[in-house]
Amino acid sequence: MAFVTIYSNRKMAKRRGTLDLIMHIESDGDLIAARKEFIKLKKGEFNSAKWGKEDEKDSEEANNIRTTLNVNELVAVSIKEGVIDEMVFRRWFNGAYIDDYQTMTGYLNEVRNYKNNPKIFCEFEALAKKWQDDKDWDGKPNWMTRKWKAICNIFAA
Repeated sequence: MAFVTIYSNRKMAKRRGTLDLIMHIESDGDLIAARKEFIKLKKGEFNSAKWGKEDEKDSEEANNIRTTLNVNELVAVSIKEGVIDEMVFRRWFNGAYIDDYQTMTGYLNEVRNYKNNPKIFCEFEALAKKWQDDKDWDGKPNWMTRKWKAICNIFAA
């Protein structure tokens, strides 16, 4: 009984933390401004590699891209470490997250090349690829998962 309670409390804390992060991303003025400019850059004919070059690193455009991608990297690390709930976050940002990765591959490659560091934004890239390849992510849970949740709900009641 104690394990079920601990499990349930941990899961609720992760969800609450995820919602707090989403609310922060959606309400922080600096992040909103950077995201708006980032979205403007992505519209039309956009070559993300241009903004990843070393001579552009101090430009306003590169700063907005970096700010947005840093949030995405933080989210990926948080999900990997179990700090936030992946499914809750994914339900809110799935399409935007994948689109950010797809449009920024040129930027990522340029930054990695000039800094000679292949690990830059690697967590963001890995999570975006995982989400991109997972077409059944919002499907119904399997039989075992449904039964486990039912048992947890019985003990929680």
